[in-house]
Amino acid sequence: MFILVFIYLSLLLFKVLSAKKYIRNFNVPIKNVDQKKISILQPILSGDPQLAKTLEGNIVNFPQCEFIWLVDKKDKVAQQIVSEIKAQYPEVLVDRQLYDEAPDGVNPKIFKLEQARKLCRRDICVVLDDDTVLSKKGLAALVEALGTHQLSTGLPVYREGNNLPSKLLAQFVNNNSALTYLSVLPYMEPLSINGMCYAINRQVLDSYGGFEPIMYYLTDDLAFANHVQKNGGKICQTPFVQEVETNISRISVYMQQMHRWYLFATLLMQRQTIVTNLIITLLHGSPSLLMWSIAIDFLTYPSVFGVLIFLFMLTARWYLLLSIQKNINQRSGNYFVISVISELLQPLHLVHACLVRKIKWRTRYYRVYDNNNFVKV
Repeated sequence: MFILVFIYLSLLLFKVLSAKKYIRNFNVPIKNVDQKKISILQPILSGDPQLAKTLEGNIVNFPQCEFIWLVDKKDKVAQQIVSEIKAQYPEVLVDRQLYDEAPDGVNPKIFKLEQARKLCRRDICVVLDDDTVLSKKGLAALVEALGTHQLSTGLPVYREGNNLPSKLLAQFVNNNSALTYLSVLPYMEPLSINGMCYAINRQVLDSYGGFEPIMYYLTDDLAFANHVQKNGGKICQTPFVQEVETNISRISVYMQQMHRWYLFATLLMQRQTIVTNLIITLLHGSPSLLMWSIAIDFLTYPSVFGVLIFLFMLTARWYLLLSIQKNINQRSGNYFVISVISELLQPLHLVHACLVRKIKWRTRYYRVYDNNNFVKV
């Protein structure tokens, strides 16, 4: 057990120190953002109880930005929400666009973004998910990074809900966000971006052919990152958080969300080299398996020494996670027990994603064969 605990904590310590190194060397944004140069594009889909609150929050925080809200013609609930908010803030430039359903095999988010791109009146396009609250410092970092990079993105942090499924999801994201996106950046270029929030200059986006080249890819964040890099662009992963506020009502909804994320992770790994996949497996796949091995060993051969070692590992893990969360100014809590449960569940989510290739994306179901081969069911 001692050797397994040593390996587990060594991997975690390496990721924490590497992420902290990246944060320490990242320049804090010093310029005030000129909101009049920014268009915020938001594909909107009803189904989230917090939708109206989140959309309104971004309007309040950035009243001088241009908002382009992309809504399905069949989504009457979303249409009503955006119409009410638009009427409530007539001084804010809000352009509501209605779209037909995306054709089969076409990413519904990218289908709307490509059409909305042509409507942008500002210099900078910020793509923002409808459940994400954009922070002022986060936006400043995104915009400032475009001075040296072609694409910039932020870190997701989940606000915990009041029930167990919401807390499980929040612990998964908040424990892994900085360690997944930042820990490898001192040594290699970003493999992808987080699709919940990213920024790009409109002229650069136009020069890449807009979003049309990735129209037929399901994981649009991975596809867009690869598209930018293939065109010679550089990606900046900022260490500033953007808060996601989603209410997970049932454990089945939590399972669907985790299943989708892990299936997307398998699609990412299919595109990587053997060396890159080994690094991903070592840093992000093996820790949860090590924890399972340690827990089984502890239960199989119980002893006072084993209890002390196990408690030491869990306490050290908790402290290291809190330290990196403090570095990124994450306000969400770290729940000791729920955090451990979340990590133990990770191998099960991976197996589920490998065996079941049908996902639910809010109100839609897709069978996924590859990133550019999926059908609506």
